[in-house]
Amino acid sequence: MNSGKANRWNHIFRDDGKSVIVAMDHSQSGRSAELTDYLSVVRKVAAGGADAILLSYGNLIQHAGKFPRNLGLIVSVPRPPRPEIAKQVLLAGGDGLKFTHFGSLQDPNLQAIQPISAACEEYGLVFMPEVVPQDEKRNTIYNEVVYAARLGQEAGGDFIKTAYTGSPESFKKVVANCPIPIVILGGPKMETDEDLLKVVKGAMDGGGAGTSIGRNVFQHKDPQAITAAFCKIVHEGASVKDALKVLK
Repeated sequence: MNSGKANRWNHIFRDDGKSVIVAMDHSQSGRSAELTDYLSVVRKVAAGGADAILLSYGNLIQHAGKFPRNLGLIVSVPRPPRPEIAKQVLLAGGDGLKFTHFGSLQDPNLQAIQPISAACEEYGLVFMPEVVPQDEKRNTIYNEVVYAARLGQEAGGDFIKTAYTGSPESFKKVVANCPIPIVILGGPKMETDEDLLKVVKGAMDGGGAGTSIGRNVFQHKDPQAITAAFCKIVHEGASVKDALKVLK
């Protein structure tokens, strides 16, 4: 890891090797009313202890100089994916890039990972492939998550974002097969805070390195508090019961 990447890594991961990332790149699809006042939500999750956020290139530029201090900034690679975005993100002050793929692990789209990884290495950016195996109906294929994580690593990822497999035991197999850190996505809005925190706790008990969850944070009635609850589990090893106390 070159010096630039090493420094930017420390903007995303704490000394414990873990990170609470809030995915706030959904606004680029135009379907997230909760992100209309973008900086307001960013400040709330930062106050809750978030280590980094995911965001669009446009929001990185638009809000330059206004982000909370020490908050890591990871930019989602725009479509179509191209390696040139790495230099643009570096010049705009970003810390890393996220490549996203939901679908077959044989999809040609995955061939874009390695060139983007090489560009991140050249410009000192941290690279996070998000690889989630899904079938034609967009159902996650959980028994392929272990291969998805390894695919992202072998294509040059510095850490991986993927789906939680449902239990600490099954997730341990994913972690054991991937020699770089793994953070989990959140998926659809969950019914209760307890259900959500059980997923976070299960991932951490399975050896995960943290979270990269969006809708279950910025659509929450109290984004700051739910972020703080995540941090209790991820960085302090708290139980679900203790983390729920943060929300009261």
